[in-house]
Amino acid sequence: MNYHRIPSAHLVLAERSYSYTGETYPLFLPIPPLAPVAISLHESVRFALNSSDAVADGEWDSLSNDLPGLGRMRLGPERRVFAISMFHQLHCLRELQRSIVHREDTRNSYHHVQHCLNYLRQSLLCTAADTIEPGDPMLSDFETGGVGPDLGCQDWEKVFDAIVENKKEFDEWNSRWN
Repeated sequence: MNYHRIPSAHLVLAERSYSYTGETYPLFLPIPPLAPVAISLHESVRFALNSSDAVADGEWDSLSNDLPGLGRMRLGPERRVFAISMFHQLHCLRELQRSIVHREDTRNSYHHVQHCLNYLRQSLLCTAADTIEPGDPMLSDFETGGVGPDLGCQDWEKVFDAIVENKKEFDEWNSRWN
């Protein structure tokens, strides 16, 4: 995997410094920095891998289909469409679930599933979560115990809030101009 260092000037430019045309857009979503939060990882009956479970299928669908703008935001004066990596990752989880549970589904193209596997692999490497997980996970009681210690995260709810607000703003803008 190829990577390069991000120049610090690229990280601190104000939103107004970008035209959102061509390659002139920020690397990260222009919202206040995300606060650190902790999440407790636990097994769940939700998001099951069962082809006859309509509730679980709906839960998996909600990862990408129920998002305002389908996880995309419109930014800049021309309202250019951008995918947000967190929502792209959730979409890929849904595609992997669909390829496992609904093998006959024609939306499961080999190339799309391969893209999602590579995208998720590279995204996981990018975040480089370094939480120490004690013990042997194969000896864990997945029925009653947690999956591991709390995981340090960024406040992903703020990203959800931003996408909801962005969709609302775009709809208002769109109703004025169309």
